[in-house]
Amino acid sequence: MREGLCLSDVGYSGYIISPLVSTAHGRYPILNLKVQEVNKMIRVAIAYPFVNHLIIKEIEPELQSYYNELDCEQIEAVPFRSVPGVLMVLDEEGKLNGKMPNFQITTAGGIPMDTIVGNVMFVRAGEEDFESLTDKQLDQLKKLWHEMG
Repeated sequence: MREGLCLSDVGYSGYIISPLVSTAHGRYPILNLKVQEVNKMIRVAIAYPFVNHLIIKEIEPELQSYYNELDCEQIEAVPFRSVPGVLMVLDEEGKLNGKMPNFQITTAGGIPMDTIVGNVMFVRAGEEDFESLTDKQLDQLKKLWHEMG
């Protein structure tokens, strides 16, 4: 039996390095080890006031990147109940600072509950930090924005 290393790209979450054993029936991983990428990026969707569609971006998962995208100094993350597992990240002081209206949050019956102001970023809720949106979550967000538009 020969041993080798297989480097498999797994997208936004880094790389998997698997020592492999080759047999007559194929190659099989012995162990999976996670290796962190140095400059990991996350995929987010951003809603800007007066723009009728979401902007999809890849940004660094750093607090300063969030401040830059939202044009603010303090952020607040709130569950976005319309899409499971998604957080709505916004300027915590947006209303106090007179930011422009972006969209309304309504009840199931369409009654307005709150107006969201300023730039809004949508991310996937991770265990310890924000993570990249999945393709399914992006599709759900785009569909919702199309229906609102």
